[in-house]
Amino acid sequence: MNRIYIKEIKNKIGEEVKLAGWVDVRRDHGKLIFIDLRDMSGKAQMVALPNHKEAHDNASKLRSEWVVEIIGKVNKRPEKMINKNEELGEVEVEITEVKILSEAEIPFEKDAATNLDTHLDNLPLTLRTEKAKAVFKVQAEIVKAFREFLNQENFTEFQAPKLIGEDAEGGANSFDVTYFKHIAHLAQSPQLYKQIMVGVFEKVFAVGNVYRAEKHSTTRHLNEYTSLDMEMGFIQDHTDIMRMENRLLKFVMDALKESCGKEFEFLKATVPEVPENTIRFRFYFHNAFPDGKKAFLYTRRRK
Repeated sequence: MNRIYIKEIKNKIGEEVKLAGWVDVRRDHGKLIFIDLRDMSGKAQMVALPNHKEAHDNASKLRSEWVVEIIGKVNKRPEKMINKNEELGEVEVEITEVKILSEAEIPFEKDAATNLDTHLDNLPLTLRTEKAKAVFKVQAEIVKAFREFLNQENFTEFQAPKLIGEDAEGGANSFDVTYFKHIAHLAQSPQLYKQIMVGVFEKVFAVGNVYRAEKHSTTRHLNEYTSLDMEMGFIQDHTDIMRMENRLLKFVMDALKESCGKEFEFLKATVPEVPENTIRFRFYFHNAFPDGKKAFLYTRRRK
């Protein structure tokens, strides 16, 4: 029997299925043992009944984050047991076989807050939290939408070097590394290579990590981050770039609304609204010094 994904069981009522994934939680209710099993597609409830003795005994051993393979029959839940808050809350799997693939020892309470050292020392487990998964999901969808939009606009993606002989961009300190008998630098930006590649393909973009050897006082600044870069040639003026960037940002934000609604809800965040038209700023300097301070005023208009 081939394994299927958990999300598929809603169309398998009355059938025997094979599932594999992680034990999210185990709950004992008298002689009944309930297992919430999750995989990449979702999470569903499994139930071990005493009449399947071997499966029941194995289910009683399970702990959170153990990796298991389960064979069972998909049943529709009794009306009073339906959980309307869950996507698969109308079905459950009656377990007939349990195979333990791997055990996991968790050195902390699964849902408890952890300090940074504990978090970093236990990444295979701490990154399984809903919050961590939501962050990675949003990040992946941003990169996916970025690529999708620029591919539609006939941009060509290229891979920029990360080990370079000289600074790629002024104004940022670089990390120096030993390159055999020479000193090389970790790239602070793909800017030089974007400009080179514009002469090859006209419209290009790159996605990759960049490095800045600068000390910061806030968590909003990182020494290593993923940079999304684009470059295009034959423009009339800067407004061509502004319009392209505005359309790109709108496409990415709209994609996030469609694909990451649950993640943003969990993170208690909202997707920024991007207007159809390019936002323009007009800055005015007034030569006035109330209380000895310069006053800067600006107005905003949309074109």
